[in-house]
Parts: sequence; structure tokens; C-alpha cells
Amino acid sequence: MTCIFCTASKHAIIENERFYAIFDKFPVTPGHLLLIPKEHRRDYFALTQEELQDLQALLQEGKAYLLETYRPDGFNIGFNCGEAAGQTVFHCRLYNLWD
Repeated sequence: MTCIFCTASKHAIIENERFYAIFDKFPVTPGHLLLIPKEHRRDYFALTQEELQDLQALLQEGKAYLLETYRPDGFNIGFNCGEAAGQTVFHCRLYNLWD
């Protein structure tokens, strides 16, 4: 079975060397972004130090994009790591939502 996030980078809103961001297909809020590693990683704890640096950089770029586009009052960011934590697709992704 093919991982849906291993093939979704062609829909990237923004990206860098190791991560890309797409809009969630089932958004909780307008502008609900997912930041996803280009290499298959099961969850946050499987990311390399280089990936963590690129994730932080893309998170800041995503924040700037959402501020310019949607003018949110605040943000929620987070990971679900493991089935018990609500992870349903086992490819790491950061949720970037605004309130």
C-alpha cells in the first residue's frame, strides 16, 4: 500500500529541502496546513536533526503565510504520535491550525 503523504508533495503550498506543506483535505479551520517530511518517517520521534531544523524553518514560513493570507488571532500546532494518540496515517505530519 502506498503512503498518501509520500506522494502528496506535488500539491505543496510551500516547501524546503526536507519538508512540504499542504492544506488538509478535512480542515478543522480555514488554512489548516500539514507540514510533512519528504522522506517517510513514522512520527516526530523518527525525524533526524536536519529534518527538525527544516521543520522549524517551514513552520515559521507557514506561520507567515497564514498571517498574510488569513490574519489569524492564534495558532495550534501539534503531532499525533502513535495510534493511542490519534495517529491514523503513520507518516509524520505537523498540524498547523489557526484560531
